[in-house]
Amino acid sequence: MAGAADTPIPSPAGPPGRWGTLAREGAVLLLFAGLTVAMTWPFAAHLSTHTVDVGVDDPLLCARMLNHQLAWLAGQRRLFDLDLFFPHPNAFTTTDVSLGFLYGALPFLPFTQDRLTLVNLGTLLSFTLTGHGTFLLVRRLARHPAGGLVAGAAAAFCLWRIHQFDHWHVLQTQWWVYLAVALLALRDRPTPGRALLVTVLTFAAFSASVSVGIYSVTLSLMFGLYLLATLPRESWRRGLLLLVGAVALGGLLLVPVYTPYLLQAKVYDVQRRVIDIQGYSGNVEQLKAAPAFHPLYGAANPIRPGGESLTFLGGSVLVLALGGLVFPERERKALRVGTWLPSLLLLGGASLLVRLGIERREFAVAAVLVLLAAALGGRRLGMGETRRVAWLFASVAVFYFFASLGPEVYWRDHQRAGPGLWAWLMKLPGHGTVRTPARFHFFTSLAVALLAGLGVSAVLDRVTSRGVRGVLGALALGGVLIELNCAPLPLRRMMTLAQAPAYYTWLARQPGKGAVVELPVIESRERYRMFFALIHGRPSVDAESGFTLPACEWVRPANMMKDEAMARMEALRWAGLEYAVLHSDELDPLAGIRYRQVLKGAGASLVQRWPGVELWRFASPGVPLAFQPENVRANVSTGPAWNALQPLPVRVDLAPRGDAAVFEQEVRRLTVIVEHEGRTSRAPLYLSPPLLIPSQVDAHRVDVPVALKAGTTRLSLRVEDERGQVLASAEGGLLVTTHAQWNQKERTLRMGDCELQVLSRTRTPSGETRLLVRAGNRAPEAWAGASLPRLRWTVVGRDSTGSLSSPALAAGEDVWLTVKVPAGPEDAIRVRLDDPNGTEHCATVSEAP
Repeated sequence: MAGAADTPIPSPAGPPGRWGTLAREGAVLLLFAGLTVAMTWPFAAHLSTHTVDVGVDDPLLCARMLNHQLAWLAGQRRLFDLDLFFPHPNAFTTTDVSLGFLYGALPFLPFTQDRLTLVNLGTLLSFTLTGHGTFLLVRRLARHPAGGLVAGAAAAFCLWRIHQFDHWHVLQTQWWVYLAVALLALRDRPTPGRALLVTVLTFAAFSASVSVGIYSVTLSLMFGLYLLATLPRESWRRGLLLLVGAVALGGLLLVPVYTPYLLQAKVYDVQRRVIDIQGYSGNVEQLKAAPAFHPLYGAANPIRPGGESLTFLGGSVLVLALGGLVFPERERKALRVGTWLPSLLLLGGASLLVRLGIERREFAVAAVLVLLAAALGGRRLGMGETRRVAWLFASVAVFYFFASLGPEVYWRDHQRAGPGLWAWLMKLPGHGTVRTPARFHFFTSLAVALLAGLGVSAVLDRVTSRGVRGVLGALALGGVLIELNCAPLPLRRMMTLAQAPAYYTWLARQPGKGAVVELPVIESRERYRMFFALIHGRPSVDAESGFTLPACEWVRPANMMKDEAMARMEALRWAGLEYAVLHSDELDPLAGIRYRQVLKGAGASLVQRWPGVELWRFASPGVPLAFQPENVRANVSTGPAWNALQPLPVRVDLAPRGDAAVFEQEVRRLTVIVEHEGRTSRAPLYLSPPLLIPSQVDAHRVDVPVALKAGTTRLSLRVEDERGQVLASAEGGLLVTTHAQWNQKERTLRMGDCELQVLSRTRTPSGETRLLVRAGNRAPEAWAGASLPRLRWTVVGRDSTGSLSSPALAAGEDVWLTVKVPAGPEDAIRVRLDDPNGTEHCATVSEAP
């Protein structure tokens, strides 16, 4: 039988009836709605025109995406075919599809159709629901509703959520809290109705925001382990079946939401670099950060949140959380080892942290495992449900705090402490695409808020007078609200559709729905252009998002100056580009001449002018060709010899045949197959079909894992489509070589034709690292011309490349190179020589001094 502490204890007044329950829940929901209006005032009075002045005008992007989702709901578009980054399919995968936009807007659609108003109403609703969901979770675990109110207020109005006010998709955290409540209810009384609710909330929690879904994976795994470890013994089989089945069914429903992201990651090799991620990570000093407009901390506190940042959790919240961690419940056997062992371990770990330093990510892992073990095995040690949950969320707080610091831990902006926990986590599936570890801080804030609610309940549980309990609960709630209150919030007026330039209305009156590109592409303007495009409803080539697609890169200012700009613009015309809006007032005279030259060369003519704006129209394109076998060529791109320890690179060329060509706009999966000595090796090639006109070639490299033996061998190569149709084939011979062994004494790695050795490593006063490297040609012929290798050096977490300065290197000749590495960690530096195809020929490693 489950312990008595595992069963939620009703309030002293006894369980209310059904109508009483509805009235009570409605009252709590209205309370949080009122608190939302008060804590964000005067935002609620300007929903159709303003946003909170905490960042950039991202609500405009949310309005564009919400409009697309409403069109999808009406059956007018496919969900992921957002009409941006034309003509690429699945353009919504460049950002968060966030079905939470729909969940938050649908209740208000009968009252308004204005997209900005719907975005702002949905944002406020997320505050209300986060507070209410957290209230339900703590009330289920503790005796007193006041603890739930405090936890709900601390979670809903934490400074991090205020700082992220303009990121509606990141605020979609309420659904996970509701899911946790439903999971606990299903565990305690497993019924089909509760299982169905868990399935619905699983889908809602992980589809409301794909970003939040990825962020909450570890939290969900921890919570799931806790549920499995605490299933009641008398119904564990039924409970296990319904729990696992409900979550699995919800996961199956999520497959259509997440599959396009996985596909696009393969197509475009989406992988964030450490140096990019670090700019969106937090630092330890930001734990004291508060917005400048905060009444209590804004003026006196010099530490401000960064663009993506940690924030102050609140002194009152931290004090109450400490009470929830140490005294979460009155236990009958206070001297049991399980009551105090985790506290002692945590105290010892904190002492170790002070001694070794916060940069020790090993401490983070150990602390999380100890706290999680206390939560999972606590029942055997005599802990009640409340204490076990307290340790569970303590482990969550520790994990997400360290994760939010990013790949490298910094005390402050330029004071590095050491490698971070995220440097390990980003290697896990799906996590390498995450750009903003600082956003993990919400789950630290949520965990601390839950502990604060348990702390309030622990205090009230020790008070016998009902009146005194009420006063203390009100004081705790008031203290948290006063400390976290940021009202009045600073507002900024947003651009509305009524302020759009005249050419948007002109385009809306033109027949057809051909695509539009606005030139030059300027990132600071793109939000407004994307929003104003709602007027004409045409697809856009240019846009702004988490990452951009090739067509948008083609029309960026730097690429418009290149020789291939005219051919690329013509390719866009073949795909359906109809209008180009040229902002001549944004260009200098020479750049203006170049842009007009590209437009004319691609078949566009000037049709309309406004002050500072020219509108060009392209001639109607022909019918694009579909993807055909004759469009594909393939060959092994190694040259005559290859290193057997590396995958075999295969070059697949896509090129049009005939007078016109644009491949069909669907993502294709090709398979590259290499046959050798009776063995068959395969590798997938995902393509978002390129836009090509005659004479253009789009080359793709595919690395096929092939086990080759040294010597001469023959290979058979072919490329197949999804149906097994052969699109291209080739045969040929290959000389296979192998690397020699690593020479530890000479720190040299040799191959048959080249040699590298690091002669010295120094650190300059500016923090730059310099390596003196000897590169030697051991081939019987000279390195010259196109075959001249390139030099590439890599620092752990920081990449940069360079080329050999010598135009040629005779057989047996050496060259000495000074390799400069930017300021960074004192880690191993790997230097390698590549040929023009990117094939590694030799490498060496300089260890940290």
